[in-house]
Amino acid sequence: MMGNEKRGWIRIVEAFVSILLIAGAVLVLMNEGYIAKTDISQKVYDAELSILRDIELDETLRTEVLELEDSILPLELSDSEFPLSVKTRIA
Repeated sequence: MMGNEKRGWIRIVEAFVSILLIAGAVLVLMNEGYIAKTDISQKVYDAELSILRDIELDETLRTEVLELEDSILPLELSDSEFPLSVKTRIA
């Protein structure tokens, strides 16, 4: 009887260790994928800030942006209504 009970506990421990190994491998793989991704949010923020500062400080650019009609907003850079001077300043 004792032999069968020991085998049962050994199987439980084996299953638990197997689950831990699989979970550890999954966590390592997920972490590697996360680290490999580059975070460009700071670069985008800096570019946006630079563009907005240029528009703020240049009277001509600011006037062109303020003269846009609300009905056509938001605009994409490729839209024909996008102010040309702002487009050339951004690019």
